[in-house]
Amino acid sequence: MEICVCLKQVPETQDVGLDKDTHTLQRDAATLILNPADAAALELAYRLKKVHGGSITALSMGGKKAAAVLSHAAAQGADATVLVSDPLFAGSDTFATAQVLSRAVRRLGPFDLILCGRRAIDGETGQVGGELSVMLDAAYLANVFSLGVEGNEAFCTSLHEEGFDEYAVRLPAVLSICEGAAQEHMPSLLDLRRARKVPLEGLFAGDLGFQKGEAGLAGSKTRVRRVFSPEKGMRQCAFAEDLPTGAFAICKKLAEVTG
Repeated sequence: MEICVCLKQVPETQDVGLDKDTHTLQRDAATLILNPADAAALELAYRLKKVHGGSITALSMGGKKAAAVLSHAAAQGADATVLVSDPLFAGSDTFATAQVLSRAVRRLGPFDLILCGRRAIDGETGQVGGELSVMLDAAYLANVFSLGVEGNEAFCTSLHEEGFDEYAVRLPAVLSICEGAAQEHMPSLLDLRRARKVPLEGLFAGDLGFQKGEAGLAGSKTRVRRVFSPEKGMRQCAFAEDLPTGAFAICKKLAEVTG
């Protein structure tokens, strides 16, 4: 079984500032960690490999510092590590990120499973997995809490507001994994020695066919216009003057209720 796990290096949520011009996170000075949901995805991939064989490719998009999470992935069982890094990718929203990752996955694959965390603690959008599945023309299931594979199907338990549902998903598939779905195992000395021999491959914009303006902030579909702190009343409704009439009316009603 061939598995790709998409990993993101994220700042500690209480240790990060915002760029005054672009309103994007200032990551350089922050303490950086592996996104918790991605860590769970990596562990599930490791457990599947132990049962079914095959290999795990750990893929991350980010700056040079993101090599640290890939080194960690190698110790946790990844057989190949790939860092997608280029100044052209800076400031990518979820759409632009999925574009970059989808091209990398196609170049590195084919894969039976593409696993990612259901959300990143620095954005909480939960969109990349679904976008990635569309771009790869693969089946998709979100909020996966348990995972097994038999033949050409993945059998999953998926979390929703009122509990869990069970699904069978035909491979190849993209699955977004819940944080807490699996606790990372402790690597052995043999694992750590093996990890040092896992090469780190680098992919750049040109390798994936991107031109200037096609990725990063310039290629993103969304912009952060303003950043605010929630307060009482109408001030809880950010950008109220920009909202359609119906949405503005809803905000106004909420303000009346909340005071």
